[in-house]
Amino acid sequence: SDLHAALKRVGGRGCPRTVAVRSSASGGQRVVTHLRTYLPGDPVDKLTAEDMAPLAALFATFHRAAVTTDDALLPNFLRLHDGRMGFIDMGRAKTFRYRGPGFLVAVAREWSKLLRESLRWDMALWQAFRTHYDAASGLGPWRLGLAGLAFRVTVALRHARKGGSE
Repeated sequence: SDLHAALKRVGGRGCPRTVAVRSSASGGQRVVTHLRTYLPGDPVDKLTAEDMAPLAALFATFHRAAVTTDDALLPNFLRLHDGRMGFIDMGRAKTFRYRGPGFLVAVAREWSKLLRESLRWDMALWQAFRTHYDAASGLGPWRLGLAGLAFRVTVALRHARKGGSE
């Protein structure tokens, strides 16, 4: 599954590490349980300027592994006790064979959800995030440019669908 592949690729960097996987059948359906490590941290109610560097580092870690979370919502983030950010729900994660066009579109969609749902359209926070992310991501100028273009298209389409009400 993408969840198992994503957790394996990320290897506990910024998210709980899988210790064991159990599979069983219940009511004719296969049930898979991931026993995962504990991340010592606090829930995030609101992201601040101080969070942007650790948040960018978190996403850069995932994206260097060709993994997107597809779920950049506030309840999924933790402020870890060591100053880093953590992510607790990789259930919608997507994995990619390489960091090509499909991956860059997925990154753009993830950025769009982050800006909309977690940063609440705060452009100052977004600019701070992107400055830190661009430095940490290892994507290089061409991939960052393509992801940025896909991001702008994603945001414009979202505004068109919602009638500019966001």
